[in-house]
Amino acid sequence: MTPWRCTCWPPSRRCGAALYEATLAVNPGLEGALSNYGRLLARTGRWTRAVPVLRGALAMDPQSGQLFHSLGLALEETGAREAAAACFARAAALVPENTDAHLKAAHNHFHLGSSAAAVRHFRAVVRLRPDMDFVQLNLGLSLLNMGRATEAASAILRYDRMVPGDHRAASSLGRCYEALGDFRAAEAWYRRSTELCPSSGENFTRHACLLLRTAFDWPRLPRRHAADPKVRASVIGLKGRFGNSILQYAFLRAYAAEFNLGYEVPEWVGRYLFDGNDPWPSAPMPMLREEDARLEDSLARREPRLYVNFDFDGHFCYNTASMARHKGLIGQALAPHPLIRPLLDRAVGRLRGMGATLVAMHLRRGDFGQEPFWIAPEAWYQDWLAAHWAELERPVLYIASDDPQILEAFRAYSPVTVRDLGETIPGADFFLDYHVLSQGDVVLISNSTFSFTATMMGAAQRDVPGRRFLRPDRERRCMVPFDPWDTDPPQVFRPPGR
Repeated sequence: MTPWRCTCWPPSRRCGAALYEATLAVNPGLEGALSNYGRLLARTGRWTRAVPVLRGALAMDPQSGQLFHSLGLALEETGAREAAAACFARAAALVPENTDAHLKAAHNHFHLGSSAAAVRHFRAVVRLRPDMDFVQLNLGLSLLNMGRATEAASAILRYDRMVPGDHRAASSLGRCYEALGDFRAAEAWYRRSTELCPSSGENFTRHACLLLRTAFDWPRLPRRHAADPKVRASVIGLKGRFGNSILQYAFLRAYAAEFNLGYEVPEWVGRYLFDGNDPWPSAPMPMLREEDARLEDSLARREPRLYVNFDFDGHFCYNTASMARHKGLIGQALAPHPLIRPLLDRAVGRLRGMGATLVAMHLRRGDFGQEPFWIAPEAWYQDWLAAHWAELERPVLYIASDDPQILEAFRAYSPVTVRDLGETIPGADFFLDYHVLSQGDVVLISNSTFSFTATMMGAAQRDVPGRRFLRPDRERRCMVPFDPWDTDPPQVFRPPGR
């Protein structure tokens, strides 16, 4: 047999692996070589190859905490989270001072929903490394999942003192106090979370839902689930705020209707603002990310594959033509709730009493401005109004904006805002703006899914000839007409290659 010889200098890790392979070919039971080879494979990211090698090494040395830790890493990377959690837990039992093993075990148990095991390991990390601040937050979340809200709040408050100003802590404390029935404290923490991170969909949803739940005498509806086959979108209310949630909900409903599937949606503000009783999520389903599928093509029947019994994860900013055949269903599903409809009607009635043509305009500023969230200059809107205002019959201008200072630029048109409507929806005053935008005779939107989806609902729910919808065009540098049900939404979250 010709002996193996490395010809590179210094020896590479790949050569090291080849050396171990040659050694083990001669002596398969050489314990040290097998364990070192397995750990080398794990360190170099060859996880699938590492798993059987490390299992073989453990058969020879079942008390090696280091080998269990390496096997846990390899299993985790190959998606075998439950087996990985067991390996990390065994590594921590064999070497109790191994902080990383406890931490890995805790994280895997947390994601598996094994909150009690996660708490046990997170507490071990706290004892070993009290300076690891994020562990307090994760410990609190695990306790909260177990229903131990008081203990959870104590852990998260410790984290908040260690890392002040983290919106995740504020939102989590809101959950704790909501679970304890202290809605005033919960609302304060949720509000704080939205102030710290205005772009967070989850913070927005939790705050708005709490206020809406406690503001109206909602009818008690049976909690129901959909039968298989079905689809779900747990991201609604979490990935993006209201406009994104509308697109996600609309796509889910269109997909379910197109293929006669059941559907399930989580808690989100739409459960209160709209008239319906959508099925709730039941048993866990595998997640399907939009970048890993051709969901738009599947809905449009350009892709033969049907995605069934998946939890869709994405923003679904697809061309609305793919959903257009179901716009009647979507418009009906997103009709205002009967408890809210009267105040919306009163608000629009006041506007209609001010003139014959309602011109509704959305100028979003606030947390906007960075690519791809570009801001259209108000001059584009001013130019359109200057060119067309005189041809409109007794027009009244309504401006929806998060920047009150913007009104000065349109003073010549005596603009009306939500403050002039005399109505309020606790937790959802934004819905007054949204509804007015959906009802406008002429609607000028911003580069935002908020006003874009408002025009979708307006076109679906109020099909009146002569209505005009305009959006800012970055290349032409002006406002251009568009069909809400045959165009691309604002291009902010398109999956790669779409």
